[in-house]
Amino acid sequence: MEVVCRDRAPFFAEGATAGAPQAVQVADRWHLWHNLSEAAERCVADHRGCLRVPAPDPAQPAPEPEKFEDPSGSPWPTGHRFADRTRAKHATLHELLAAGLSRRAIGRQLRMTYRTVKLFADAAAPEELFRGQWQGSAVQARRFQALPG
Repeated sequence: MEVVCRDRAPFFAEGATAGAPQAVQVADRWHLWHNLSEAAERCVADHRGCLRVPAPDPAQPAPEPEKFEDPSGSPWPTGHRFADRTRAKHATLHELLAAGLSRRAIGRQLRMTYRTVKLFADAAAPEELFRGQWQGSAVQARRFQALPG
């Protein structure tokens, strides 16, 4: 046997090494795509502030930006899938904590690592978990707005 396709759990590595010591061990297709999508999602979220809004077509007048006030008073965006998903996970996790479940039990139920459960449990508000595009000052944002189209 030349190649063993396996999950990334250590006991799979031990089994593959014991069964076929000469074989090269590779991750399975699902885990490769899953890991890539998670890494891409984190990268886009972390570097969202680096992206510029495309310049408007000079033939068309620039539309007026809509003024939206969040009734919760939170400075963090609503309607954004990453932010909404984080808020939902945070609320669910804190409901389970209030119900008396242990962090390990919550991790199993929500399919989260213990570290992620701890991160969410230690955050009093979901806004403490946001990073990436919502971080930084208005001065940094103005620097990118001044760039020519």
